[in-house]
Amino acid sequence: MPLKFNVILRSNRGMPKPRPTQFEVRRSKPYHGKAWRIVGYVDGKLKQHWFATEKEAKAEAAWRNREIAAYGSKITIDAELRLEASRARDLLEGTGLSILDAVRTALEHRQLVIRSKPFATFAAEYREEINDRLSTGRLRPRAAESLRETLKRMTGYFGETLLIDISPEKLTEWLAEMPLAARSKKRHRAYGSQILEAALKAGYLASNPMKGVETFKANGGEEEITILSPEEIERLLKSSPEEIRPLYAIAAFAGVRWGEIARLNWEDIKEREIVISASKAKTRSRRVVELTENLKAFLRPFRGRSGPLLLHPRSLERIRRRVAAEAGLTPWKNNALRHSFISYFYALTSDENKTAALAGNSPAIVHKHYRALTNRETAERYFAITPEKTKFPHEM
Repeated sequence: MPLKFNVILRSNRGMPKPRPTQFEVRRSKPYHGKAWRIVGYVDGKLKQHWFATEKEAKAEAAWRNREIAAYGSKITIDAELRLEASRARDLLEGTGLSILDAVRTALEHRQLVIRSKPFATFAAEYREEINDRLSTGRLRPRAAESLRETLKRMTGYFGETLLIDISPEKLTEWLAEMPLAARSKKRHRAYGSQILEAALKAGYLASNPMKGVETFKANGGEEEITILSPEEIERLLKSSPEEIRPLYAIAAFAGVRWGEIARLNWEDIKEREIVISASKAKTRSRRVVELTENLKAFLRPFRGRSGPLLLHPRSLERIRRRVAAEAGLTPWKNNALRHSFISYFYALTSDENKTAALAGNSPAIVHKHYRALTNRETAERYFAITPEKTKFPHEM
């Protein structure tokens, strides 16, 4: 096809093949019993018409080409317009665009500028959308809170700036100027992309400018995988309040994310497994996590309970900071309990597929990030931690 041929020329020679100004007659593979067609461009768009015979195709092409020639001869162009057209042609040289293409692009951009809105105006609309999604259960409370936080920061920075004028460079400056850790900037970038994607769907943008912003990485690299030793896990469990201790055990010995734990009910904890439904899983994919023997022991006193595992989710971060400080594990490493479970379970079983299934990851991720972080002997000590080893003195 001609379009493919144009692309090849662009990549090989750096210049596009000029579009034909008249219709051409071609013999092709039959289409609906017709083997002849004429091909040409009308207003910059490829057009083709099929015919049963060569004679019919040539007659139609000749008529259309006469019309094209007559149209050009009937138009009177004054000297000023001819000069503008000449300058425009010079400016477009080497771009592969015709004057008509450039005019269409300019008009489309102008219409987009007219439709676009100041960020602050759009932010007010988007807050209403967040509230609606939250009230109908299409958005989780924690996600809504994070979206609102990012929206507030973006509104404070961009304010009356038109959405169409927000560029990847300006977004990079916004993220760089925030006095936050790379992990927090990465989170705001992700939620900011969601917000701008909504603006794109509403017709206020031509594309999502956040896609041109590089992610923020600590020390310029990937997140470091940090695991806790069996002794550190024991200290952490000893420092946790009695009611919170089973939740720490679920995080440490089942690898369940804290965000997922906050959404679980006691009814999701079965005798031999934890069932994490798609609506409660971070990946929106249902998974079943088998209980290790030591985790069964931590959960046994809580059998028969109902309702949420965590009665006050908003206080979780405060409790976790206090527990980590009492255990001497500050600054706390992100996802340390989950990383520990995956690393020790992989070392214990040498089964990346099973480990990935329990953790809600892919085998490739498990193999790449968690292989050889520890050994089988240490893993056996890790999964031998029992409630008796983690009780407060007054509980014994």
